[in-house]
Amino acid sequence: MTGTKRILADQCCSAIIDYQDCFLEQLEPRSRARLGRNMTSFARLLAYLRIPTMVTLERPVDRKGAVPPRFKATLGSATKYSRRASSISRRRSPFAPTSRA
Repeated sequence: MTGTKRILADQCCSAIIDYQDCFLEQLEPRSRARLGRNMTSFARLLAYLRIPTMVTLERPVDRKGAVPPRFKATLGSATKYSRRASSISRRRSPFAPTSRA
């Protein structure tokens, strides 16, 4: 039997990927509400544990939507990035810092 593994905030980070309005609209209302509650609880837990958080958004943000406002307030100082949907396979970095989250 293995011992308890502890999470060390200075040795880990979290990533929340593409949690945007356009993707959430595709879910049925009950699932969307439950996912919203769970993501908010998850972000609060990460903040409580002081685990650095990175949030990615798929571009174009004006068409795909930003992070939902209720969730955005929970994120606090999380670093936000936007990325091109089709650029993951290119050599150039698909991530670019954004202020539109």
